[in-house]
Amino acid sequence: MKSKRSYSRATRVAQNILEVAASLLMSEVKDPRIEHVQLNEVKLTPDLRIAKVYYILIDSDKFDEEAQTGLESCAGFVRRQLGDRLDLRHIPEIHFIWDESVHEGRRIEKLLSEIKYSDEEEK
Repeated sequence: MKSKRSYSRATRVAQNILEVAASLLMSEVKDPRIEHVQLNEVKLTPDLRIAKVYYILIDSDKFDEEAQTGLESCAGFVRRQLGDRLDLRHIPEIHFIWDESVHEGRRIEKLLSEIKYSDEEEK
């Protein structure tokens, strides 16, 4: 029963981190390198010490080194703000990670539509 309880706590904490971090990036961080960043998901380690924050770029399907650098430069600020806004014993380290799954999903959709189009042409 303990693992189920810790899972729900980790899920709640991850959701809170996502909401606060997204709000901070939109309203308080004034770095032009991260203007087109959208946070998708937060995954926490079981001990809640490390938060992997997954993001995409709204206007691009490709990894952008500048956006990554901008996010890394504001990670300390985000962590401090999380400490002020969330009631946690330990504030997790923040690691921003480009979410390749969205890019892969779009690539697969494109391939499937090409297959469907070629099947329709054959008929």
